[in-house]
Amino acid sequence: MFLSKRDGEYVVLKVIDKKKKESYQDELISKLQKRVEALKSINFNYVVELKEFNEDESYYYIVLEYCDGGDLMSLQARQPEKVFPLETAVEYLSQVILGVLSFHQSGFLHRNISPQSILIKNTKH
Repeated sequence: MFLSKRDGEYVVLKVIDKKKKESYQDELISKLQKRVEALKSINFNYVVELKEFNEDESYYYIVLEYCDGGDLMSLQARQPEKVFPLETAVEYLSQVILGVLSFHQSGFLHRNISPQSILIKNTKH
């Protein structure tokens, strides 16, 4: 993954090698295509925005919204005693529930909900 600046805003560029032959490569490509389809159909504040998706003979290129707050696990590790205040925990949990609900309402199931996969923006939401 690469951090880049495009049109005055930071984005994340993820590059996936199509030719990398691993035993589970076909499964990974199938999952990638489903994730891209899901992100294209969802435009919601609590879901990372897919900015662009392209491919050529060798690579898939995914441009995503940059979440400058890191992931929830890292943020929690920086808290006093590694615990969020109750009000903060309730706010994050509410946002996660709304994000998952938007996936479900679009006909998709998010199967990797963990503190490492929840990304934080350094904004109010």
